[in-house]
Amino acid sequence: MRSFRSAPGRFAPLVASLLFMCAATALAEPDVRSADGELTEKGKLILGGKGFGEKPSARPVLFADFEKNIDPSAGGDRKKWDLIENMEWAKEGPEGSGCARGIAGAGTWTFCVKRDAWSREGSKVYVFRRQRMNFTISDQSQNWKIWRMWPDSRSYPNIYAAAHNGRIFVENIGQESGFWGRLNVPTLDWSNEEIMFQASNLNVKDGVFWFRCNGVDLARGSVMTRSTKSDSYMARNYVVHGVTANKGKWSPPWIQSNRIWVDEVYVDTTWSRVMLGDKPLRKEGRTWEIQIPVKWTDTSIELEAHPGIFKAGQSAYVFVFDAEGNSNEVGFPVRIGENHPAIAQATAKK
Repeated sequence: MRSFRSAPGRFAPLVASLLFMCAATALAEPDVRSADGELTEKGKLILGGKGFGEKPSARPVLFADFEKNIDPSAGGDRKKWDLIENMEWAKEGPEGSGCARGIAGAGTWTFCVKRDAWSREGSKVYVFRRQRMNFTISDQSQNWKIWRMWPDSRSYPNIYAAAHNGRIFVENIGQESGFWGRLNVPTLDWSNEEIMFQASNLNVKDGVFWFRCNGVDLARGSVMTRSTKSDSYMARNYVVHGVTANKGKWSPPWIQSNRIWVDEVYVDTTWSRVMLGDKPLRKEGRTWEIQIPVKWTDTSIELEAHPGIFKAGQSAYVFVFDAEGNSNEVGFPVRIGENHPAIAQATAKK
């Protein structure tokens, strides 16, 4: 009688191949294959491809470009800030565009977005912002925050990221939340910063904090955001934050001419997003502009185009990021201010 024991050996290569294909499919990055429409300010652009994932609420929570005033534009679901402290509109952005400016060196510069329980287990935050400062702080204290969460009661646990020692600090949880080294980089020129956060489960260091500046990963690691000692949920998200606490310890010393300017802010509850980059390879990109999605499926994304700092006639590259932060490594080529896909396809063939 014929033995079937040899069957596994005979079919092993096929099984291995199928498993590899399944794994590759599961881990496949988003694939952008077409861009149809006009890439002008508030023009419509439709991306075609696969692996984009789902984004039920396509628009971000909030998008502010400060071109005319300090309130958010119509690009996001929210049209007003929940809280503004010591910020004012000024025409001091790139090339004289509108921006928000810290007032008179008061020391506290804040835009706040409220939401019920930003930090429930597994919930995510994504922030893109363009900003600059006219001073740097080199001291190793935690009193300068690049980002913060605070309960409405303004009590603990108070989650924040310190710019100059790389720490994600959660007060009153009884242990260190996260630490990976210094984050400070020169900020005297305009920079694009991305903040990605995912809250942890209770008593488990399985949350995520991910900080990028001009396309470069500066910190990424696991954090604990809640413990039984202090398990309150956060309801405030400060997308720009500075405080005067212990300012006497700052280096260089505090002076009243210190300023911070913010040109754009984009806030969402998912890491799914679309960006324009200046280089065909994502890892080489250093200039980025966030786009405004209005419809999103696994194979198609409709955008309200936002060339921003890219000028008409410039080449740019489209990158789609899914909910886990994965993206196409090679950008889809487009040209600012022109119709697509004819231009994009012609560019791609070169």
